[in-house]
Amino acid sequence: MATRKWWWAAAVVFLCAAAGCRKGKEGEAAGARVVARVGERGVTAADVYRGLYPQGRPKDARVDRDAARRVAEQLVERALILAWAEEHGLRVSDDDVEARLRLIRADFRARDFASYLKSQGLTPESFKGIVRDDVVVEAAIEAAVVEKVSVSYDDVVAYYSVGADEFEVPAEYHLKQIITEDRAKAKASLAKLKYGAAFEEVARELSMSPDRYTGGDVGYTTLDALPPEVGAVVKKLPPGRTSGIIETSYGFEVVKVVGVREARRKPLAEVRTEIEDRLRTEREEEAYGRWLEELKKTAKISVDESALAAL
Repeated sequence: MATRKWWWAAAVVFLCAAAGCRKGKEGEAAGARVVARVGERGVTAADVYRGLYPQGRPKDARVDRDAARRVAEQLVERALILAWAEEHGLRVSDDDVEARLRLIRADFRARDFASYLKSQGLTPESFKGIVRDDVVVEAAIEAAVVEKVSVSYDDVVAYYSVGADEFEVPAEYHLKQIITEDRAKAKASLAKLKYGAAFEEVARELSMSPDRYTGGDVGYTTLDALPPEVGAVVKKLPPGRTSGIIETSYGFEVVKVVGVREARRKPLAEVRTEIEDRLRTEREEEAYGRWLEELKKTAKISVDESALAAL
């Protein structure tokens, strides 16, 4: 599956953290109080705790009520998606589930994984059920949202035209520098340069900046990234020229402009993929929100406020 894993993952999928939004009264039978229901699917207090404390609940931990409510709402959304998947006969393969389990286990040593399951009150089989639901949720979002969103070339061109300033690249200056703690050393640096010493040699000998080991070479940078007093001088120096002594808050500097990349606007071909991804992300987020609202309109959802308050 080519599911895009960014905007919806944080909102719905509780991989390795949340519970499986149990169907029927299984959660109650396990001693967990149901705090919300979506049709026959129950969200239990244990489910919320797992969402709040993915590494296990510390002893005497005080529950943040607002955070608990947000987790409960996310689990309700998860249950809505699972119900939609069931209604539409959406299934995932055992191979997909096993592949996901292998990825998860790879992040644990064998004993650590067993300890993690114990801290969450899970068995290997119940955890596998959670992972299966994760994969189902992804597949449902792929089918109901992602596959229905498209971005045309005309859309990209329109975005590029309207957001022209966004793709402007400022001028960049390739600089070398000598930084000294006092003016006397800065003067000595200029004198050596005047009598033919290579900038790199003087930087290695007299500069106190870490880049002295590379001959004072700081690479390309923009004026905005420089101290104002240095930027004001660099802006006026043609390539190949060396400045006089520039007094700064951190010492005295002599700078050489090696080369300049002029300001430019990135061509459409260079930013096309970036724009497509941005537009697709925005449209998928919007489509996902609309889809969830539609699911909520037709679903039977109930929340036990007293159970939430008792967490």
